[in-house]
Amino acid sequence: MFLRSKSCWILGAVMALTMTGGCYDGGEEEGKEAPPGTPGGWCLETLTCNEASWVCDKDGLYCYDLDDPCSGVHCGWNGACVIGEGSKPTCVCDAGYSNEMFSLYCAGPDGASGGSATF
Repeated sequence: MFLRSKSCWILGAVMALTMTGGCYDGGEEEGKEAPPGTPGGWCLETLTCNEASWVCDKDGLYCYDLDDPCSGVHCGWNGACVIGEGSKPTCVCDAGYSNEMFSLYCAGPDGASGGSATF
């Protein structure tokens, strides 16, 4: 009986590990927004980010990586990230989308992203 319960526990642990999608990896994971304090995500309440090389943009209240400014920036999957003035990330939105509401998020006229991410 002990052997059976141990094998069930191991099988359950393996299934749990394979069913999790892994760690967030920036803009590559469509449908997932960046966690606060990471590149592409909101700044922390202290107006900082999780790593020393990540900067909190005080105007847009988002974090970005000084070494790779577009890392983690997905623009709501309705645009493309480009490096703008002062080496900051900015979004160039697809036709019909705008980043007026959030600088790193391209939303449609009704505020919707058209994708599966939510803000």
